Amino acid sequence: MALQKFTNRTPTPDGVEKILDEIADVEMMLAQMRLALDISDDTLRERIESKFERLSRYLAEDRV
Repeated sequence: MALQKFTNRTPTPDGVEKILDEIADVEMMLAQMRLALDISDDTLRERIESKFERLSRYLAEDRV
């Protein structure tokens, strides 16, 4: 909700703070999921790199 309000209106310092709170909430939930599922930093990093490579190929093929 904070992002939607931020993009639909003139940005304000308060709006940025609310987005920061939302990002922090998401990061905390992701950390909890990683702990619960025993996902290592290396495993996550490998998956992210794989997805970036796929995105890069997709963009290079001019599919956007």
